[in-house]
Amino acid sequence: MKTFEEKMERLEVINTILKEKKNSFSEMTALFEEGMHLSKGLEKELDQAEQKIIVLKEDPQGKIS
Repeated sequence: MKTFEEKMERLEVINTILKEKKNSFSEMTALFEEGMHLSKGLEKELDQAEQKIIVLKEDPQGKIS
């Protein structure tokens, strides 16, 4: 499984490729789809991290239930 950082890097590469507009329509569509999938997954990871931080801030002993 790729790390958060690896997924972000891939998303940045996809963004650069899409901005260049040098690939075929089908390639661009596939890259866009991959980018959206990565984006949604990254957003989910960030939401989970945010929830952990909220729990840690609420529990002074740092226990996550």
